[in-house]
Amino acid sequence: MYEYQAPEANNNIEDEDKKTYAPEQFGEAKADRVEPLIVQERLELDVSEQDGLSMAKRWAFDDKDDLVVRPHSLSYFQELARECLDTGDLGVLESVGVPTIDNSAMIQRYTDTIARLEELLQGKMTDAQQNRIQKQYSHIKDKLDAAMSTHQQIDFQATHQAIVEQLMAQEKQKLELLIHDRRESNRYPWTIPGHETIPADAMEKIVQLNQCLLGDRLESYDANDYASVADQIYIPGQVDDPEGMQRLASRGVKSHGYWKNFRRSELSQVGVAFVNTVGEGEQRVFGRPIPDDTQPDGQLHLERRAYLTREELDKVYRYQQEHGYTVGDYDPRDVVQDMIMLDVQRSLPRHGSVLLEGSERIDKYGPTSSLFVDSPGGELPGTFGGAVTIGGERYRISAVTASLMVDKCDLYPEGLSEMYDPKHVAWDQRYMTAGDYVKYLYIPLPTERDVLQALVTGKPTARERAWCGIDSVTE
Repeated sequence: MYEYQAPEANNNIEDEDKKTYAPEQFGEAKADRVEPLIVQERLELDVSEQDGLSMAKRWAFDDKDDLVVRPHSLSYFQELARECLDTGDLGVLESVGVPTIDNSAMIQRYTDTIARLEELLQGKMTDAQQNRIQKQYSHIKDKLDAAMSTHQQIDFQATHQAIVEQLMAQEKQKLELLIHDRRESNRYPWTIPGHETIPADAMEKIVQLNQCLLGDRLESYDANDYASVADQIYIPGQVDDPEGMQRLASRGVKSHGYWKNFRRSELSQVGVAFVNTVGEGEQRVFGRPIPDDTQPDGQLHLERRAYLTREELDKVYRYQQEHGYTVGDYDPRDVVQDMIMLDVQRSLPRHGSVLLEGSERIDKYGPTSSLFVDSPGGELPGTFGGAVTIGGERYRISAVTASLMVDKCDLYPEGLSEMYDPKHVAWDQRYMTAGDYVKYLYIPLPTERDVLQALVTGKPTARERAWCGIDSVTE
């Protein structure tokens, strides 16, 4: 569908002089333009690398994904608690209070018993009876004195257990923050551990692609008339969908200028939601029929359509959800962020051996913007992606592949993908679906379990390794 360019010789970024990237090189203005992917401020934890390693080794996730102390680590907290008791340092219990002995009920019971015995001793009785009651009185009085002597005093056994529980709770909270911090740092190329190893020119490209694919494309579009740029879209269907183009003309919607651009606002007014190709004579983005019982032959022939209505696009989305074309439960924006890193860091193989080769050009037809009519205008990257070989099959990735996933996340939260009939499409027209990208190439955000394992071993997460090519991490 797009023009494929073979890889140039010596295009390995590792061959270039590496420069470290400092965020201030790009300034605040550039960071603002990728506001949808705003940099999350990392938590400042007072935890050294060695302390973090020791702390992580004391904990594990249980079957319910809750952090629990490893059995062999319980003695560590018990020993710390004993030290607190020995030194009188009970500050750890400030928020919950120091456990004390409460003998109030016992004192009250002994007091009542003594009162009754005193009444009996005032009455008439034999010497033997008096001696027996007097002994009982003395016994209860000793118990009362003992109860009163320990009442409201520190309960050392309960205090020790309370200190143990509080120490574990504090360390668990600190470890949870440490895990959250490390996981969140993996979300963006400019915060991920190891980003310092990415050359400055590569990071510049990453920022630019974020602006184009995940930010507001008009921010980086250099034009005098923003309004007209935002309103332009190209429908190359004058030749291969004459009926569709005639329907537009009959409703007063006509193309303008050399590139036969249409106005998004006019298309939207007549119910057009999606442009189904990026180049005249090229295959459709959705290039195969799907079942549709509202059609005479039971098929919605997308391969014949230069554009789709919202209802037709909704049918495509439902079909793709049911047949594995979408990203599923993953965030399509994060998938595209990973795709950007695959494009820029193409010297780093995925899953051991898969490399992105060459590049995909979509600018040979002129400025190409989002194919969703009600999305903002502005150009997609003219050159992006390339080809990968997986299991003997060759797939291509382009800026349109990314754009389909993210441009209408509000309506299609699992993203959309190009569709084709493999029986009638050569390899150089086969574009990878979002579902296949997730299956074969995507490196998702690490789970909390992944992060804990990385903290324990000192090794990078899979994403840190894939994005930055590092073998170890120093916090």
